[in-house]
Amino acid sequence: MEPKSFLYYWKPKQAEAAIGGVLRYVASDQLKAVSPGDALFVVTTSNGCLHLLGRLDVGEMADRARAEEVLGTTPLRPASLYALARDTPARITRLVAIPHIAAALRFESEAHDRLGIHDGTNVAHQLQSMRRLTDLSARILEELIAAAEEKTVQSIESPTGPLTEGDRRASQQDRLPEAVDDSDSLEQVWRRIRRGQSRLRETLLALYSGRCAISDHGPEVVLQAAHLDPHAESGCNRSTNAILLRADLHGLLDEG
Repeated sequence: MEPKSFLYYWKPKQAEAAIGGVLRYVASDQLKAVSPGDALFVVTTSNGCLHLLGRLDVGEMADRARAEEVLGTTPLRPASLYALARDTPARITRLVAIPHIAAALRFESEAHDRLGIHDGTNVAHQLQSMRRLTDLSARILEELIAAAEEKTVQSIESPTGPLTEGDRRASQQDRLPEAVDDSDSLEQVWRRIRRGQSRLRETLLALYSGRCAISDHGPEVVLQAAHLDPHAESGCNRSTNAILLRADLHGLLDEG
């Protein structure tokens, strides 16, 4: 069975209290459709606008007794089901405002496949029931979380050294559109995010003088930006997290 992704709502007070902590579990009576391997994107609202807290990758579905045993925490608030995070739980470092894509999110539903809004506001009443996201909507939210985590890291002293001028230009240009609400808007957001990787390739071509970092040759058309830490996990589009490789060697790197 293919993994599923869901949009899960927390009330503002619960979300604010979680800032600075980790996303170890979600408790609800609405989790019957959730299975290990699925993802829960936790959101809340502030001033009527949608905010993203983080993603919980589900490692185990449990009842209350089992959840308290695994988490070592008692008592947990009553619920019929608990989705427990697998591996290392995600840290909730900040609320990421996403009113600009709220209207563009799509759900796996014929009757209600989107939020009934046009300006990104007044969504809380539509999120009382958990909603299953389309694959593209889930990828967009993953990218937004990764970008927010990267900004948090860059706000502290970077262990990999200062940003290059190419990194600075990419950071300044790689902003999401302020508002999107047409039928193709989600695809537009996705393309906007991915353009940051095109700029990264241009930076690496200059740094490596148009040569593969391993083979030292190869026509420019086959050279690609290869992330050292996978972009899907780190969200980092900086030149310090990438090298220039031929397409065939890039494929071998990704395969491990």
